[in-house]
Amino acid sequence: CFLVNDAKNFLGLIATRARVDYSRPVIVVSKSENSYDGSMRSVGVENFLKMINDTGLASSAGHEMAAGVTIPHDNIFKFCAKIEDELKDYTFEETMYADVQLSTPQITSYLIKKLKEISVISGTGFAPITVMLSDIDSYVVESLSNKKHLNIKTRDMSLIKWNFSDWDSLKS
Repeated sequence: CFLVNDAKNFLGLIATRARVDYSRPVIVVSKSENSYDGSMRSVGVENFLKMINDTGLASSAGHEMAAGVTIPHDNIFKFCAKIEDELKDYTFEETMYADVQLSTPQITSYLIKKLKEISVISGTGFAPITVMLSDIDSYVVESLSNKKHLNIKTRDMSLIKWNFSDWDSLKS
């Protein structure tokens, strides 16, 4: 657990960075009037959101690996101790997975539309669809809008990750 002073607009970014730096689940909160509010990011735990909610000391809403967190003032120390105890036997290894493996010729606007429709149907609480491209051998990584968005350009297409914040995790 990290307590950050007066950075409410950046807690998700800070949580993402801390998760990358420490290679373990993190919760970053800022003190508000009645609670500590913030963001969590996870690695190596199948459903960190459920683990947080199961403590009965805090609430979390969003995705299993990235969500908002609210901890009542009176519970902060008990909650952090409980989470640390829950995580003590975990080995934190980041595993990449994909729901679908495609080659670049298979990517069409129709396919993208259908994948978006599936994502809308699944809604909040479900992990987004992850696609692995199997035939990219040459690409360029660049930023758009002064490092607001990530653009990966291949010979045939551009892949854009909107509101990308994890620049330090990219390896050259």
